Amino acid sequence: MANERSFFEEFVNMDVSKWVEKKNGLDYLEWGAAITLLKNSYPLSKIIIHENEDGRPWFTDVASNSGWVKITVTVPELGLEQTDILAIMDFKNNALPIEKCDAVAANKAIRRCLTKVIAETTGIGLTLYGKSERTS
Repeated sequence: MANERSFFEEFVNMDVSKWVEKKNGLDYLEWGAAITLLKNSYPLSKIIIHENEDGRPWFTDVASNSGWVKITVTVPELGLEQTDILAIMDFKNNALPIEKCDAVAANKAIRRCLTKVIAETTGIGLTLYGKSERTS
């Protein structure tokens, strides 16, 4: 547990400002930087992009008329695994209706979700989401 805490503190306190991008007034960590930072420290880390029963890398829900992606990140060196989902959204962060969910929109959502899951699992870039604060 001490090892998990120390790696998380290291990553959540990491200065990621040189990789931060801005879109629609929001700061975000570029997905390639998130992967690089993760793999540089934990090279055995794996990224799983879940697929639906038809082999598409996104899921749809008729009831909500929307789609989402599902990503899992594992860090075997630390025995960690985290899975999360993210809606397929337009440039204003509104969920796209099913008829507009396509490979391009899903790919963008996959990259956003991947960065989110890396932040949740390791702390890399976590301070960019909501009101997260660095640890002391």
